[in-house]
Amino acid sequence: MSLESIRWKVTQAIRRGLLGTKPNGIARRLYGAARKLPLVHGLWRRLDKDGTNNWLDTNNYVRAGGVFASDPPASFEALPTDVTSEAFFSNLIQRIRTYEPPLQATPGRIVLINNGLSAGGAERQIKYTLTGLAARKKDIRFLGEYLGIAAGLDFHLASVLKAGVEARAPQILKRPLKQTYAAVSRPVADALCKLPPGMTMEVLAMVDELRAIRPSVVHLWQDETSIKHAISALIAGVPRIVLSGRNLNPTYFSFHQPLMHGAYRALVEADAGVLSNNSHAGAASYGEWLGIDSAKIQVVHNGVDTSHWPAPSPADAATWRASRKIDATDTLVLGAFRLSPEKRPLLWLQVAAAVIATRPDIKFAIAGDGPMRPQVEAEIKRLSLQSHVLLLGEIPQVALPMAAADAMMLLSAQEGLPNVLLEAQWYGLPCLTTDAGGAREAISDGVTGVVSNEDTPAALASLLLKMLNDQLLRVSARAEGPSLLQNRFGMKRMLDETWQLYAID
Repeated sequence: MSLESIRWKVTQAIRRGLLGTKPNGIARRLYGAARKLPLVHGLWRRLDKDGTNNWLDTNNYVRAGGVFASDPPASFEALPTDVTSEAFFSNLIQRIRTYEPPLQATPGRIVLINNGLSAGGAERQIKYTLTGLAARKKDIRFLGEYLGIAAGLDFHLASVLKAGVEARAPQILKRPLKQTYAAVSRPVADALCKLPPGMTMEVLAMVDELRAIRPSVVHLWQDETSIKHAISALIAGVPRIVLSGRNLNPTYFSFHQPLMHGAYRALVEADAGVLSNNSHAGAASYGEWLGIDSAKIQVVHNGVDTSHWPAPSPADAATWRASRKIDATDTLVLGAFRLSPEKRPLLWLQVAAAVIATRPDIKFAIAGDGPMRPQVEAEIKRLSLQSHVLLLGEIPQVALPMAAADAMMLLSAQEGLPNVLLEAQWYGLPCLTTDAGGAREAISDGVTGVVSNEDTPAALASLLLKMLNDQLLRVSARAEGPSLLQNRFGMKRMLDETWQLYAID
């Protein structure tokens, strides 16, 4: 095995290991911060070389006797040197469309691609899409880039397989070095070799998969996968490509890569794929970032499958409250979120303190854990909230706390489409939320809850007290919350709208 091959395997092992961590968790944050240090950046560059003068360089490849699918005379302008630029990806797309053959696609065949099937919100929607369309007898399957390789990426795998859906990892590229580019033309290989080696190898491996499966639609999920395998699908000649962004644009997250902007821009300008998002707020975020009309990004709200959600009895709820020393006459406000900066748990506690100052009969509880737990515990002590705020930790099922609570409060600085608000409404809880991301789309303002444009403790405390004192709102939340979930976030609607994205007759 060559030294460059070993380097590629090392960098891929690091990336795959990080995939087993939470998307914006401490491991990924530390990784992102470390990469900015000059020494670490230099060492990483030596591992993850940018494609020049290495074993994937096409000039070296030719000298070693490598072959291409075709080797026509170059007729394109020279590739831009900046591989993060829109110009580079536009040039690559032109080369693909000129030199790569179309695919004899199987009508109606769909492939969904993501890094895996972990416990995240996007992966839950992938599961719903796969199992829901399979139940409709559609020809659908799943490829998980690192399925079975990185820990935790098989969380939803069993239920997908049980539904009769083929779900697996792509085959690792096993060609001899002299045949690495044997499936693509020389002009396309000349562009691919400028990308990071790991990305090049994954693109080539996915090209092989797609040419073997012959789908008419490839549905890509999340930014890194979307960028890589939109290129794969274009090379393979797949007729329709859907790229699903989740939540806000990638600059808000630790795995943002500089090439994402240029690649997305080039794909949009070349009309090479259909962009979608799960909220209008997310679509607006991508539209602003890319400098395009957000109306071009099709919105498909999440589907919520309530058929398996527990329905705790009033007796169960009363027992849960009593076990935590919450009197039957106390009002309980619940929060369910990760203890991380974007969720603003310290603001949440400051609002609780302001409310308790005038209503000591109101109790608060937080279900969730995260990197800010030490600060949260310190803030509870500083504000003398020990007798009024419960930290429940990370619990597998929030149905019982929701059944025992009287209201939900979420005060995030940024959100996608918060599932916790959907769950709270299913259990009839009025919700107070800040106007973050898709939170406004998740509730019916004034009917099932209140959306706040203010984010000071005093203003939010005032709104919470007003909401708790509004008996009509509490009644309407209990009556209208479940129906809002079915109408706006029902499974049938999500599957119907997703099918429309595929444009299959």
